[in-house]
Amino acid sequence: MAKATAWPQSAWVKGHNSAARLIGGAEASASGGRRLLVGVEISLGEGWKTYWRHPGDDGGLPPTFVWDQSRNLKSARVMYPAPERIKSLNGTAIGYSKSVIFPVEVEAVDPNLPVEVFLQLEYGICREICVPAEARLAVVLEPRLAAMSSDLASNLARVPVAVSGAAVAQVLKSAKAVLTGPQPAITFEIFAAGAGDKPDLFVEPPPGGYLPVPAKSGDVAGGVQRFRIDLKGVDDVQKLAGKKLNLTVVRPAGGSEVEWVVK
Repeated sequence: MAKATAWPQSAWVKGHNSAARLIGGAEASASGGRRLLVGVEISLGEGWKTYWRHPGDDGGLPPTFVWDQSRNLKSARVMYPAPERIKSLNGTAIGYSKSVIFPVEVEAVDPNLPVEVFLQLEYGICREICVPAEARLAVVLEPRLAAMSSDLASNLARVPVAVSGAAVAQVLKSAKAVLTGPQPAITFEIFAAGAGDKPDLFVEPPPGGYLPVPAKSGDVAGGVQRFRIDLKGVDDVQKLAGKKLNLTVVRPAGGSEVEWVVK
């Protein structure tokens, strides 16, 4: 007989060199209450990868999550663990290898009743070619749920923290856009957290737009890692002026998200 756990799990749904399932969980919230969670876990075959919400420039597919068949579900907020850059035949992918769990913050319509979570998941996996995958998953979160798996907790800890106000200056030293001339580009200077830290940077374009993956400009020097986005060949470069970009800085000690307006 299988050993029971303190949290619910759906059955695995197998796909091409991948499988997906849901894991329920809960933890104490900052307000002293309880936060319900569900983890969307994707396991990958050797050498395969799946994608972050911005898949990079190799033509991959970001995951999509549809919850509309759920019951007693008021909202579901998907969170993305810090990704990695992965070289591919067609460019650079932004995503995950081996496995990932996307933590989802769940809010019930009535917190005294179970939340019946039904997810229509679509995601892309890639080795040398990219393959679309899908799964229909379900799990029930009982009102008494009070624990989560260590895997869900560790992926939750990998979700970058949004930074604003004066704290931005501790992450982003400078950013500059040159949108005209023969070599249009955006350059960034990101603070390293300490000796041996090699931060990485991912930049999401405005809705409907495209930006190449930032390239590192040398190694960390003077406590700063420099990055450059080459805008040659990008359509309507000058229309980027005034647009908000979401910057995700990834470090071993924890990631940060910063908004920056192109100027």
